[in-house]
Amino acid sequence: GGSAPSASTLAIFMKEGREKGRHSENAVGNCVTVRDFEKQVRCQTEFQGQVVHAQWMRREETSDRPANNGQQRQQQVEEQNQAPRR
Repeated sequence: GGSAPSASTLAIFMKEGREKGRHSENAVGNCVTVRDFEKQVRCQTEFQGQVVHAQWMRREETSDRPANNGQQRQQQVEEQNQAPRR
């Protein structure tokens, strides 16, 4: 059996809300896991079973941005990637 989580760990968990979803992808010794919480998203990258990067990102609380803003940004990135390199 494992030990019980600390009070501070529980407080952080309760503040962030419940996990709504989780998605993982594996590729050539790497695993990327995205965990979707009510107020934040956590991304974690593992290489050969060891965590090499973990990041919490705050979810926008207002919906001021247009719904397709993410699609527009993705299109910009794709266009930049297709541009000839000098």
